[in-house]
Amino acid sequence: MPEYSKANLHGELSYAPITLFGEKLKIGVIGAGRGALIKVRNFYNKGSEIEVLALDFLEDFYKFNGDKVKLIKGNYNKDFILDKHLIIIAIDDEVVINEIKNDCEKLCKIYINSSKFKEGMGVIPVTRESKFITVAVNTKVGNPRGSVMVAESITESLQEFDEYIRLTGQIRNSLILDKEIKDNLLKFINTSDCKFFYTKNKIFQVFKLFYDEDLVRKIKSLRKEE
Repeated sequence: MPEYSKANLHGELSYAPITLFGEKLKIGVIGAGRGALIKVRNFYNKGSEIEVLALDFLEDFYKFNGDKVKLIKGNYNKDFILDKHLIIIAIDDEVVINEIKNDCEKLCKIYINSSKFKEGMGVIPVTRESKFITVAVNTKVGNPRGSVMVAESITESLQEFDEYIRLTGQIRNSLILDKEIKDNLLKFINTSDCKFFYTKNKIFQVFKLFYDEDLVRKIKSLRKEE
């Protein structure tokens, strides 16, 4: 039996994670209550283009930049979802919810059902960020507060990795090297052992044991950009 089938037998959720570029997303939100506000704020902070459709809006919705969050007063119509990548259903009317779901499925839209998350296509994870790292957390048993607890715990350790991830990212994206040499270098630096020597300020001495002086000099030049 496939692993995902075994998981579902125990009531666990099966996720297919993907990370999207917020500034390239068009989001459609139907409903303007507290739950909708939280989700709009999340995507607003990521630079997404958002339209919110509702009959009434909480006062906080009017605090967003009108160029990024467009408020539309009215009832649901299929035309609203046509030019959106992601649809967030944040209402309680089951008849309208089913209409939106059917339209989304026919148009191959990704949709989130805030009132009954298992009847949607996914959930929005709890995210935490440092300067160079983003983490997203879900629980397989549908426990949002548990996700927050885990995310807060992870956040405490992000600072420890932040500058090392910056350096290794610069090595990956900026150094022009022979492919085989670069692959070998990336395997070497993305290890806990190599990070240990970085924290002890011994990383360049270690590099000199395995790589020529010219390569070590190029890596050092990246660090000067910090």
